[in-house]
Amino acid sequence: MECIVNGDITDPPTRALLLANRLIPAAKSDEETDIRPIAVQDAFVRTAGVWVMNALKEQLPKVFTGVTQLGSGSPGGAVRAVHAIYGFLSAEPDSVNVAMDFKNAFNTRSRTSMAKALYNEPKLNKAWKLFHWLYSDPSALLIYDGVERIATIKSARGVRQGCAIGGLAFNLSTQESY
Repeated sequence: MECIVNGDITDPPTRALLLANRLIPAAKSDEETDIRPIAVQDAFVRTAGVWVMNALKEQLPKVFTGVTQLGSGSPGGAVRAVHAIYGFLSAEPDSVNVAMDFKNAFNTRSRTSMAKALYNEPKLNKAWKLFHWLYSDPSALLIYDGVERIATIKSARGVRQGCAIGGLAFNLSTQESY
């Protein structure tokens, strides 16, 4: 695990194998064409990300202050957001609530901007090596029809949904938008 966290696996075939992700099209709505691409990570790589996020759990509240970010390292993040909005709307029924969303956010965000945001936060230095190892080069997204691989595409932009470190870097890179 330590060799993944520290980005020490540099043998190209081994690294490529660990970084390859099975691409699963998950429905976003009833529309057949409205899909969310989910990249399923290798279990060891996923575990390394969870380990790093656990190592950072005391630093995250210091980085994400206020209520603008409830996704990274915030217990009950999404649930807390829903309750906060409901409480605000209940207390201020004549108020206007503005929501902001990014279309296809995880897949279109520049990896350079996310890396810059992460590397500019010294409190999160435990995530730097793993993020670099995960996202410094394009990786394979494998598309299957049942058990048969039918296509491979390169992932060179954005972060993978479900990647703990990717979510952290995405959230950091969007902070200035709030």
